[in-house]
Amino acid sequence: HKRYDWARVSLSSFVVHDDDERVWAQQATEKAVFFLQRVELPTKQASVVPFLQELHRVAMGWIIPALDFGCSVHSKGVNVATEDGDYFGFYSVHVPTLSSGLYSYGSLGQPGKVFVASAISPAVYGDLSWRAFQIEYSTPLPKNVSLSLSPSSIVGIVSPTPFFTWSGNDTSTGQTYHPCSRPWYQHALAEGAGFTQPYADPVTGEGMVSYVATWQHVGQRREAAGEGVSHQRRRRGVVVCGSFLDARGDKAFS
Repeated sequence: HKRYDWARVSLSSFVVHDDDERVWAQQATEKAVFFLQRVELPTKQASVVPFLQELHRVAMGWIIPALDFGCSVHSKGVNVATEDGDYFGFYSVHVPTLSSGLYSYGSLGQPGKVFVASAISPAVYGDLSWRAFQIEYSTPLPKNVSLSLSPSSIVGIVSPTPFFTWSGNDTSTGQTYHPCSRPWYQHALAEGAGFTQPYADPVTGEGMVSYVATWQHVGQRREAAGEGVSHQRRRRGVVVCGSFLDARGDKAFS
């Protein structure tokens, strides 16, 4: 196993409530990197929700706190970004506010703050808009995850159509939001796997940290029509898991 560098940043500066959540961020990232070696990312609109559904299914079986119960997570759950600008995964948001047409993460522990599936894909949708899909459950979720719960008993269904779309600018740059320009993405490319330095949320400006790692997937060989030549589809990018508020509670930029 690759050893992850925990010494790059002092973990004492993070609002991470216990060791379980630090371990979850690291292990979820590690498992997501492995997951991406055996699956194809969406290349058309019809494959977006099935991919999110499968990612949700496997993520619920990873180290606790499981995806829907990470109460200290400010926004990011498990997310996958590609060098092409695609970005798929799960965000903790305040669903009642999003349903009213406004963007809000809500406060930690606030009723209505839950994870939604999300997607950005210039290739699939033709823009850089962030689309949010609700996750529906047949039974109410327990307040606290338990190891006695099997993943299959708490996996929800990703809605087939988005209920909210955000197309704002990255407040820290004033430019259109792009996953590859974010500090966590650049940190993974430059420093490798580990926790990031505190960086600014692109909407609120709050300082936070995330666990990141690079990933790469080489797709199956395919023969180009009329060429008689086999090609491999190679994709790479960054996995980012968890976003925890910086303990200082300040803005990462003025």
